[in-house]
Amino acid sequence: MLGTWDAIRSGSLVLATTGPMEGWFESLVVATRADERFSLRWRDWPEEPEFTRRRDELALLHPATDPQG
Repeated sequence: MLGTWDAIRSGSLVLATTGPMEGWFESLVVATRADERFSLRWRDWPEEPEFTRRRDELALLHPATDPQG
């Protein structure tokens, strides 16, 4: 279960967006990178290429959320 920003690790489920006027979608953390960056992939669109976001560009799910969807 993910409840704090410091708990984000490889395998964590977080929310990410493609832009300021877009929705937020569940994403899986593939790897942590330097400078508070993460490699991610969309949970529901695994064929899409991996992408990176900074920690402050992610949102946490409610702790009661089932990560299996």
